[in-house]
Amino acid sequence: MSRFVALIAAGMVLAVSSAALADDAPPGTQERVGYALSLAQNAYHGDKDALATLRSNAAANDAGAEFGLGEYFVFTRDYAQSVAWFRKAADQGFAGGYLGLGVAHDSGLGVRQDYAQAMLLYLKATELPEAQMDIGLLYSRGHGVPRDDARAVTWYAKRTLHLGPCIGWDRG
Repeated sequence: MSRFVALIAAGMVLAVSSAALADDAPPGTQERVGYALSLAQNAYHGDKDALATLRSNAAANDAGAEFGLGEYFVFTRDYAQSVAWFRKAADQGFAGGYLGLGVAHDSGLGVRQDYAQAMLLYLKATELPEAQMDIGLLYSRGHGVPRDDARAVTWYAKRTLHLGPCIGWDRG
């Protein structure tokens, strides 16, 4: 499974788990990422209302929606657009934007592949378990940083505390 599909799977888990939140609790970053991923996936599958919601919210400078549009354009394989939307979200300090840009630099989709830049971006998104996993992967492979299995395990363990083991996810 690709890294983007893994992000979608994580987003779906987060979107479903957000239903357990109290009605008066503001959504956290993980819930916002999950909701945006859910809308992006629905939009990609032809849900015009989901795409309209993303566009409308992004027009109101909602960083979560900007991230969601970035993911939508990943699905459509318009990587230049995806990077532009991830940048808008990151410019607002949204962890999902940093994560999306990190994945773009890690994979070389829409930007030049640059593992060191990917690491810097993932480090700005450490509140997201997906970023923690990607940091661990960079350390385990020695991409952009010296190979360090102990640090990789530390980052994998942080990720596991948030979502549990990533059984069946091919992140590479």
